[in-house]
Amino acid sequence: MKRPFLTWLLAALPVITALPNTTVEIDFLFPRENATYTLNFTGIPVLLSIHNPATANAYGWTFYWETYKQPHPDLDSRLPVNSISAQFGNTTRWPDNPHLITDTTGPLEAGTYTFHWNLQGGPWCKFDPGFVNSSSSALHVGGGTFEFVVADGTAAAPVLTGICGELAGMMDYASTTTFANDLIPGMGGQTVTCGVTRSVTATAESCKATLDEGQARSVSSLVGWGEFATASATTTPTATGGTGSSEGRAISVSIRLLSLMMAYMLVHIV
Repeated sequence: MKRPFLTWLLAALPVITALPNTTVEIDFLFPRENATYTLNFTGIPVLLSIHNPATANAYGWTFYWETYKQPHPDLDSRLPVNSISAQFGNTTRWPDNPHLITDTTGPLEAGTYTFHWNLQGGPWCKFDPGFVNSSSSALHVGGGTFEFVVADGTAAAPVLTGICGELAGMMDYASTTTFANDLIPGMGGQTVTCGVTRSVTATAESCKATLDEGQARSVSSLVGWGEFATASATTTPTATGGTGSSEGRAISVSIRLLSLMMAYMLVHIV
């Protein structure tokens, strides 16, 4: 389901991630698997936590997503049409780390929905010793589907505060490199610049960025939920189709709200 464009940016005080600055982690904060949300006129927020956002932006990343009301056709071969992204070489800098950014689904009817997502890095190169250089246009990091429910006004408002994220994926970058693409037909002597990755060894920090009461009230107000449960919840994050080399750990550190502003900070690709 295609949604009208709307991006919310949650600016927060710095909470320094313990990840190496070469490691990028992206977590889900919203929506959540098997959750039930109250019907509203704005839709459901799609909220991500980006650890080491400067590194993520420099190497490029794209989070594709789409919601489908059930029943729907098989999604195995379909790439979601909505996206939040930064192109390779993006120099955007934010004061907070991790950084919270969100989009919205647009209005949804009552019913059961499938959330379909795919996470990719930017242009990626692979070098095999003794062989010709090889490359891929984008690094596949993770992907998957989960269900949530949109109900009428009798449904309870969701708990937004103190909820740990769920790992979408991690990348660790060694460097950027440039090489001639002479062997690719039509490229001639053109060069390709891309990121070189290595195995992720750091442990995921999916509880480093949680919504505090102020942020949760901002989100709840924008989608018309009004009052909501603010009791802090402790949730151990689980991987949702992300990288298999990382594990979640509970580090309950809330981020306080400085401001809520609408901004177009990333490149959206359809």
